[in-house]
Amino acid sequence: MAGTLLSAEQVAERLGLNPRTVKNMANRGDIDGVMIGHAWRFDESDVEAFIARQRAKTKTLIKMRLNVNIEEINNRQGDAS
Repeated sequence: MAGTLLSAEQVAERLGLNPRTVKNMANRGDIDGVMIGHAWRFDESDVEAFIARQRAKTKTLIKMRLNVNIEEINNRQGDAS
């Protein structure tokens, strides 16, 4: 059973984005939505799933950046020896 359907404007407000950005994301398949007539609608649970995916991607990106920085530090220390 579907949950509450949200408009692109409501999703944009929750995510701190422009509604056009949310619609573009839906057109690319970045966020799940459904066209009803000419309007995008988003199931609340799909928006929450999108946020969870973005959170996981962010954590991975941070870990990758930390690893690169640690490698750079180690390389600099090796060059100084």
